[in-house]
Amino acid sequence: MKLAIVGLGLIGTAYAHHLSESGHTVLGLDASEAHFKKVLNDQAIKGPFDWTMSDIECVILATPVKATQSLLKTHAEALSQVPLVTDVTGLKAWIPSLLTTHPNLQASWISHHPMAGGSGRGPATAKTVDFTGKTVIAIHSKASAKAHELFAELMTDLKFDSPVFMTPDAHDAAITLNSHMPHVLAATLINQTSAHTREIAGPSMQTIERFAAMNPTLWAELFTLNTIQLNGAIEEWIKSLRDFQSHLSDQAALATYLKNLSATLHN
Repeated sequence: MKLAIVGLGLIGTAYAHHLSESGHTVLGLDASEAHFKKVLNDQAIKGPFDWTMSDIECVILATPVKATQSLLKTHAEALSQVPLVTDVTGLKAWIPSLLTTHPNLQASWISHHPMAGGSGRGPATAKTVDFTGKTVIAIHSKASAKAHELFAELMTDLKFDSPVFMTPDAHDAAITLNSHMPHVLAATLINQTSAHTREIAGPSMQTIERFAAMNPTLWAELFTLNTIQLNGAIEEWIKSLRDFQSHLSDQAALATYLKNLSATLHN
């Protein structure tokens, strides 16, 4: 299919590489001329995307939440003519209100969230991002059969596992715990360590360092937009820490606590 990717950062460029290799004609657009030239020179895209193009079958918005919202509002009419419009934003609770404001987007829009990426930024390391077998969350929508057909083709060619469909609120609740909180915990733990401590770190701390090495602009936006859910999760985590702390003086009780935790992981 002929498709456009708006936003040539890590995920957008990774998509461009994989979809070009799968035989799709990929066009690109980015606010950074340097990013665009890099991706074009790497032959991940064929050329620039223009909002007036009428032969595009799919537009992928690979931009942060606020930028995606702005693009959808500004180009709603043009996007409503595209068979499939999708985004990769890390939060989804904003979708219902926007679709209420722009109902002409409903037939073509299927939002999704790739649960893959890395600590890299921009297009430089994008070619190393592998989506094979990775989880992808899709948001329930009123999109047309054609949009769902194109979306399925897109996910297959990116080699994701079968999409998990969720509501926007369910998505954000799950993402708070399995994506946002690990980054919060990593950032706060790294804040307690010294350079010397990290020099002698084993695999556990190295994993935490990878989480802490987040894009500050992107993650600050996600955290502030998700304040209510994140505050609740942090309060629950503090309670869990206190509970764990209360077992430290009793080895038998702590062993039972850890055994129960292990059983939870295997359920």
